[in-house]
Amino acid sequence: MNNFDTIFDKFINSNLSKLKFKDNNFELFLEKGGEKAEIEIKNSETPLKETHEKTFEEICSPIVGVIYLSQGQGKENYVSLNSKVKKGQVLCILEAMKVFNELKAPFDGIIRKINFNSEDLVGQGDVIFEMEKC
Repeated sequence: MNNFDTIFDKFINSNLSKLKFKDNNFELFLEKGGEKAEIEIKNSETPLKETHEKTFEEICSPIVGVIYLSQGQGKENYVSLNSKVKKGQVLCILEAMKVFNELKAPFDGIIRKINFNSEDLVGQGDVIFEMEKC
C-alpha cells in the first residue's frame, strides 16, 4: 500500500466530502459523493486519475423520527465508527409519535460512517449509517 492508498482510505472513512492539497511539485484533489470517489493527482505535468467504486451499503431510515444512538444520556452508543456488527444487532432507535423503533443491521458488517447525532431529526430514506459487508 502506498501513501496515496493510505490518504484515500482515511479520506473515504472520514466525514469530509472534498480534500485538496497543493505544494510546488504536487497537487492532490479528493472528492466523494454518490456512488464514486475520485482521486486526481498531478505530479509535475503528468495528471493521473483513478476512480474507486463505493463498497459501502447505505442503511436508511424507514421512517421520519428522532434518532437515538444510545439507550440514554451517559450510556454507551449501540454502535460506533468501525464497530463490527452482526445481522439483527440494534444500530439505533428511531422515535416516531412516541413509539420507539429499533433499526437493526440487515447483514454482518463494519460501521464505516454515521451521518447523524443522537436526537437529530431524520427523514424517511435519509442515510443514517454506511456499512461495509463482511
